[in-house]
Amino acid sequence: MRINDLPNDCLLMIFDQFHDLQQFPKLMKVCSRWKTLIQIRLKKVKHFDCTCLDSDFPQCFRLQVVGKCVSTENMNLLEKIRLTELLPNVKTINFQSSKNPCSCSTLAHLLANANPIEGLCFYNYEYNERHKCKLMRSVNELITPFLGEIKVLATHFDEVIRSYFKAFGHLKKLRTLGNSAVGGHVRFIHVGKFSKFMTNLKTLSVYCDHESETKHCAEYKYKIPVLEKLQYLDIGNCLSDCWTLKFLNFCPNLQYLAIKITVYRDPIRFDRIDKNYNVIGLEITISAWFHDEFIIQTVEKFPNCRYLCVHSNVSESVEIEVIKLLPHLSTLVFGSDSMSKDPNNIQAIKDYCQKHNRQIDYYINTKDENLANNELHRNFHRVFYNQYSLQNFR
Repeated sequence: MRINDLPNDCLLMIFDQFHDLQQFPKLMKVCSRWKTLIQIRLKKVKHFDCTCLDSDFPQCFRLQVVGKCVSTENMNLLEKIRLTELLPNVKTINFQSSKNPCSCSTLAHLLANANPIEGLCFYNYEYNERHKCKLMRSVNELITPFLGEIKVLATHFDEVIRSYFKAFGHLKKLRTLGNSAVGGHVRFIHVGKFSKFMTNLKTLSVYCDHESETKHCAEYKYKIPVLEKLQYLDIGNCLSDCWTLKFLNFCPNLQYLAIKITVYRDPIRFDRIDKNYNVIGLEITISAWFHDEFIIQTVEKFPNCRYLCVHSNVSESVEIEVIKLLPHLSTLVFGSDSMSKDPNNIQAIKDYCQKHNRQIDYYINTKDENLANNELHRNFHRVFYNQYSLQNFR
């Protein structure tokens, strides 16, 4: 039996297993029948992944290509194709590059030759957020006009974010801003400036820098509306006495929170943060030599937390105190690989839980193979790390 003896349905199932964009032109040359079937296959594609990263980049930065998705790492190909013809139904584009030259012109070409998209993830790790190439200085004309239907926007380039909100923020279509999976936090200054357009936001990944704190945030802190629909929040690089932390008071319906606290000099004023009874998943990363105090002060603000992951070295007494503070806790993970793994300490925790009738799944680091079977852990990481929010459109 030859492959062309198979019915069209079977051939389409085979073609659905191909995801490299460079393969399809070759397949289309086999015969007219294959060309027609490949065109049908490409019309199914909803997500286009352009990941041009160096080989030493972490695997988490690379999208797992499945479902209605095709991909390429060929920058030259990206500058030639017309998505309206090749992939007419693409709704989301993930474009990451770690190589020179600047990839802004390639993105502009893709957007100008695509039908309206709903999701964009754009990062070039060779450049910082203030990057201003010739094209970026014309972002209002060459990139922004094609973002009017965007629901997911993830980029570290300030010019793209500012231009988008000035042009389309009033439509309040955005559901996701930033991307934790690729370390794609946006600067908190943009939240301060454009929060009035974020009332429909569901997922937000932000980080605080010194400039945002000292020059800008105080100006906007009394103008931020309550973001009632925000359920998933990732705060990176939360500084001492950071106003970004106080932003939690404007997010009453959070369910999942990841927060990284960096302490340089002054203590963090946890007393300025209201308790949140809706958070069920919490991840804390603390960079401070007096981290025990911060862990206690943080977790007590989220008394209904069911999943807690702490990236920090902590003492046995703090672990027990955390369990006392969180009566609904069912999964506890201490994610520092350098943490003491003294069997006596581990047994003391288990003995405490048994004595007080606490059913808690306890893990001493995030590399524990059994974590993959923990539903709360999977749910938390599915929100922030293991899948791009862009994939929701597949």
